Amino acid sequence: MRYAQAQKELRNETRHLNKILLIHTGGTIGMITHHHQRELSVNSKHAFRDYLFKLCDNETSPFRFFKNKIDVIDDIQFDSSQMVPQEIWPKLAETIQTNLALYRGIVITHGTDTLAYTAAAMTFLLKHLKRPVILTGAQIPLMENNMDNDAVGNLWGACQLAYHDREDIWLIPEVCAYFNRKVLRGTHLVKSDASGMDAFDTPRASILGQYTSNCTFNLDLNLIGYICLKRLVKSAEAKRATLEAVDALERRSDNLSSVCMLHLYPGFHAKLITLSVDHTDVKGIVLRSYGAGNGPNLQNEIQSVAEKGVVVVNVTECQKGEVNPTYKASDGLKGAASLGDMTAEAAFAKLWTCLNYKFYETEDESFYNVQNIVKHMQTSWRGETSKSDSFALYKESLAM
Repeated sequence: MRYAQAQKELRNETRHLNKILLIHTGGTIGMITHHHQRELSVNSKHAFRDYLFKLCDNETSPFRFFKNKIDVIDDIQFDSSQMVPQEIWPKLAETIQTNLALYRGIVITHGTDTLAYTAAAMTFLLKHLKRPVILTGAQIPLMENNMDNDAVGNLWGACQLAYHDREDIWLIPEVCAYFNRKVLRGTHLVKSDASGMDAFDTPRASILGQYTSNCTFNLDLNLIGYICLKRLVKSAEAKRATLEAVDALERRSDNLSSVCMLHLYPGFHAKLITLSVDHTDVKGIVLRSYGAGNGPNLQNEIQSVAEKGVVVVNVTECQKGEVNPTYKASDGLKGAASLGDMTAEAAFAKLWTCLNYKFYETEDESFYNVQNIVKHMQTSWRGETSKSDSFALYKESLAM
């Protein structure tokens, strides 16, 4: 009952609004075919927007409901495989922060190659989120007339979740992805198929819901209700602290640091650890280790870069399970902070956030040392580490 009341309170805040915002960042969903290859439109950066508005004007289109209900921002377009966090994530978070209060929710269209990284990053960068931010993409362009086109269904579902006016759709106050009928948590998202329509999954956590064959959304209302309740509590705390309802973390510096990810393999050269740091702006390293956190002896190299202020964390390469030092072989990675069952994508995005944004209410830079950053990496902010059941996932989450 408390969950239903929390949902009602959140929906009351958007009831007077009648639009959603779509932020088009590019990706396959907005591409055209040119010389037998898919690419972003070179003739008009507004091609995707214009085509979407035509669909909204078409009385036979599933998008007809959204006629005059979608605004589009399309000035942050990029090829997702060439995405640089320092260039994209701050601008995207600021765009969401600036506009969210004006809309029922936000949809972000994104290339599938790095969509999971951006979903995690937006989750960490945005605090006190009380409206849905839904990422989606496609394996086939929206403008391509193909019977197997997945863009229509993915985009339509994302828009429905952002607008949340149907009885079968609860307002989801967090960053999610909608792909192939599934509603997925942004902090647990991984790309699991290079070309198949079921391209994304959350193998270490249950899904939030799905669109069924009965043309309804079947959502986990207990989990979503719990999230809503937490959001209201955090929002009340934020108001008492005179913070905005939607608040983005503040940058520590205009010069943003980078994160490097190294995947262990047989014969891994230890010097790659130090070479990744020397003469670069890299201040964080994510190691993708074997199994339960095992690997070759890298202790000296990890200690060497730590003395230079570089944070090294350890996640498993496996789809399921967690880093758990039960084997002697894990001793070789001592000094690298274990992140349990956090995905590599979430670890990368969170470490990048911890290195570049303020998570202490202080101007004293000495607080942002390796020890304190590791502490925050191992503390759940947004449910990025899971427990055995989906409901328990959020009991220790949203620490910020």
